[in-house]
Amino acid sequence: LREPLLSISPLLTLIQESYGLAGQEAGFLTTIPLLVFAVASPFVGTIGARFGVGRLITWFLAMMAIGAMIRYVGSVFGLYFGTFLIALGIVAGNVLIPALISAFLPDRVGMMTGIYTTLMQTTTGAALATVAVMAPSLGWNLTIFIWSIPILIALFAWLPLYRLRLPEKSNTEKKPTVRSLYQHALAWDVSFFMGIQSLLFYTVTTWYPTIIMDQGLTREEAGVQAFVYQMTSLVASFLTPMLVKGKGEQKWIATGLCVLYAAGVFLIPMSNGNLLYVASSFMGISAGATFALALMYFIWRTSSPLQVAVLSGMGQAIGYTLAAGGPILVGYMHERSGSWESTFFFLLIFCFLYGISGYRAGRDRSL
Repeated sequence: LREPLLSISPLLTLIQESYGLAGQEAGFLTTIPLLVFAVASPFVGTIGARFGVGRLITWFLAMMAIGAMIRYVGSVFGLYFGTFLIALGIVAGNVLIPALISAFLPDRVGMMTGIYTTLMQTTTGAALATVAVMAPSLGWNLTIFIWSIPILIALFAWLPLYRLRLPEKSNTEKKPTVRSLYQHALAWDVSFFMGIQSLLFYTVTTWYPTIIMDQGLTREEAGVQAFVYQMTSLVASFLTPMLVKGKGEQKWIATGLCVLYAAGVFLIPMSNGNLLYVASSFMGISAGATFALALMYFIWRTSSPLQVAVLSGMGQAIGYTLAAGGPILVGYMHERSGSWESTFFFLLIFCFLYGISGYRAGRDRSL
């Protein structure tokens, strides 16, 4: 659910050179998916309840496969439209997987969330580590097409679950809506935590390789740092759900992880050797752990699978709205200033807001 979009980040400079794109235009390749997530997420729960989550996820995986083929065509239109279709396909999994875990594996929330995030981050990390090596000989478009093959694997693996549906709600359960959740401060806290986590993750994933290449690293070395960021995120996202046991207070854990991300950002401009591995690791650990926490908050802060789906849709809609502007704003600031100083200031401000939202979302409450 991340690899088809994020695997292009080490190749942004090649894409810009190929099509003559400005920094802002290249940033749209990450911003378009976030806008799609923001607009479509609130509707996924309702559509899934009507047609069945199995059917919906199957249809959306097929849409991702079509988008990957269109993106391979080799035109600016194919690049952007294919990215749009892939993003639209990803929405179903983003929203419904927490609800599926809550409905069918309620006693294994931590383990299944860890497995889910680990598999997602494994494919993303492997792609980020290899695309810069593959692109010079294969071309950037064939490279990202090859790394879209996991979409087909996921589609065929999901086909036996085509008729899967969420359990019917009881007669006494009041049907939640996104509008009703807008009245709850907790829903906003979880949404902002998800949103700022996404803003930092997508902004850093998009521009981190370019930033450190401007500090003197080669494209391959920058790809290694992106790999470290993704792999430490992978380990943290796998371990966190197992170490944080069930519902309860996680406010200081969430706040501490946000401070760790800020420390990593602070180290980047003064790093060009081994210290850069520390910066990448700090940010990766924080990104992976807080992503897992955000997904589990959808389950822990609700009382039914239907509530999980609705809160997940609301959280990702509001969250990705916040996240959408990050990559394009960073590209704009860099073009205007010619340096990355404003980017570091921008990231540190949001790390502070990250900590506040993490503290609030981590309190022991439920809708």
